[in-house]
Amino acid sequence: MDRTLSDKDRQIVFNRDGYRCRYCGTTIPPFHVDHVYPWSHNGETSVENSAVSCQNCNSKKHSSIGMWPKPIGYFEKKSHINLPSMVLFILSIVLLYNSLDTVLNYPSFMLMGKLFGLLGVLSGLIATVVHIRGVDE
Repeated sequence: MDRTLSDKDRQIVFNRDGYRCRYCGTTIPPFHVDHVYPWSHNGETSVENSAVSCQNCNSKKHSSIGMWPKPIGYFEKKSHINLPSMVLFILSIVLLYNSLDTVLNYPSFMLMGKLFGLLGVLSGLIATVVHIRGVDE
């Protein structure tokens, strides 16, 4: 029984898994094509029993049974809003509202209104960055 996939099958596995470790999700090479059910325990050498694994996860798993890869697509970008970005977004709306209210209703506090506006814009930008980073990770 051959232990190594053909170059064609290895490429199929890499393409299927998106050049990402199916155990931890890293995209940092070097990568290995790992037997999900170990070859040393009579696991077959096939595309179906293979997963991309980073050096670290491949070393941890070695020939053990019970360390299973995440489902295909598990680490893909998810379009969800995480809690920190939602809180910052709400804060930015409140600050922008307060800046408009202050500028329109209290002209003598125009500087404070501009400060609220600046803080609102900054917190909105931070909320966007936090959301994008949360989706990437």
